[in-house]
Amino acid sequence: TVGFFVTGQGAVSVLPQALSFTYGQGGSLPASQILTVSSTVGITGYSVSFIGTSNNTQWLVPSAASGTIPGTLSITVAPSSLPIGTYSGSVTLTGFGVGNGVTVPVTLTIVGPPALTPNPSSLTFTTGAGSVAATQTVNVASSDNGTTVLPYTVTAVSNNGGNWLS
Repeated sequence: TVGFFVTGQGAVSVLPQALSFTYGQGGSLPASQILTVSSTVGITGYSVSFIGTSNNTQWLVPSAASGTIPGTLSITVAPSSLPIGTYSGSVTLTGFGVGNGVTVPVTLTIVGPPALTPNPSSLTFTTGAGSVAATQTVNVASSDNGTTVLPYTVTAVSNNGGNWLS
């Protein structure tokens, strides 16, 4: 006869072990991220607690207060009313009947709104009297490498007056 027994408490495992979100003010909200929850000894469920509040604003939003194992938990951030900066929070998952849980650190970085960047940033036209100067092109891009679509209008203004620039 062979016998065995297990001592100690089981563990809840979570992947990934850390989450990071970046939000550009005025842009789209970052996509939710998924935690995959498992157990090494047959724990069937877990509870969720979290810390993610700044300036009385709750910015860290787990999709549920508890769940089943194996399973997933979606984590979302709500940064719209927060100023530019880096924020730290955490999500802790504790298996039912287990005293200690696993904590996943969460970082939220809020950057300023994207800006338009012209290339080149200025134009110089040279021509003789009565002639038309050659057309020049300005490429316009978003400072966040095009991840945010920015509307713009073009207005021609000359420093020396007159209606020669169009």
